[in-house]
Order: sequence, then structure tokens, then C-alpha cells
Amino acid sequence: MCEPVVAVLGGNRIIGGILETSLQMAGYDARFLAGTESGELGDLLSDVRLVILPPLLGTERREAYLEGIAATPAAAVPLLELVRDGEEPKSLAGNFVPWPCSLEVLEREVKAAIPRCESG
Repeated sequence: MCEPVVAVLGGNRIIGGILETSLQMAGYDARFLAGTESGELGDLLSDVRLVILPPLLGTERREAYLEGIAATPAAAVPLLELVRDGEEPKSLAGNFVPWPCSLEVLEREVKAAIPRCESG
């Protein structure tokens, strides 16, 4: 059995904490990585099955995280961007959720984005 580990990167501590707690209540091993620099991502994302970029990161920081992820083995990990109205998603993967959204929508999108575990 594999545990679906979800990492919420940086951003606003209140929103990040709410996302972390909401995902934990939905049964995910969610981790809010506050204050993490993009160059430190390799080890932190080693067991992660989904990376979430929360809103309110700012364009430069969001791009730095995307570049940091692309430079690690975590580049193969799915990415889900939470995008505020009027913002353009920065991820080339195209996985984004309009923000704000309901918890039900977030859970559905997270579940759809996490690859199925190989059993055995």
C-alpha cells in the first residue's frame, strides 16, 4: 500500500496551513513546506506523489519553485497549481484549479492528479 504524500509549497502560511489540514482530514499525508527555497526541494520532495503550488506566491517565487522542481527528480511528480482569477497558470503541465474553490473540488482534483499506486 502506498501513502499519497502531498506537498504544499511555500506561500501564505494561513492558506498553506488550511490546505495542509484540509488534505490531512481528507486522508492525505499532507505537508506544508513553508519558507522552503527552490534549491532545497530535492530531498524534501523525494517521497511526494503530488506537489501543490498555492495561490499568493507571486509570479517570481512561483517561477522559482517551478524551475527548482524541474531541476530535481521530483520533476516527474504531478503538479497542481491553485490559480487566482485573472492569473495565468505557470505550469507547463496544465494541471490547475481556479482559486478559491470548495474543499470538494480541491479533493477531487487532488485525487485525479495523484498517480495510482502499483500494488505488490
